[in-house]
Amino acid sequence: MLFNKIADGLVQSTDNEYFLIEINPLVNKYIPFKKDSMNCASYLGGIIEGFLNSADFRCKVSTHFQEVENVLKTYYIIKFDDEIIQRDSELK
Repeated sequence: MLFNKIADGLVQSTDNEYFLIEINPLVNKYIPFKKDSMNCASYLGGIIEGFLNSADFRCKVSTHFQEVENVLKTYYIIKFDDEIIQRDSELK
């Protein structure tokens, strides 16, 4: 939870890739931008990556967005290192 807002969705794509979905990110509410060229919530991908890496969940996070019927959906694609997936499977 960032900025007192829970994500709108979490989808596992592959064993090591997850989509964190946020509809109309809060930071976009206060920063004007052209919806077809950039998303001000992109820097949150860096914050998410920093949190996870600091907690020893090594990963890369990329941010993508799509507007559907005047609703901006932001996708944070989290790809964990193979070592993290292996460590998780050993704990099960």
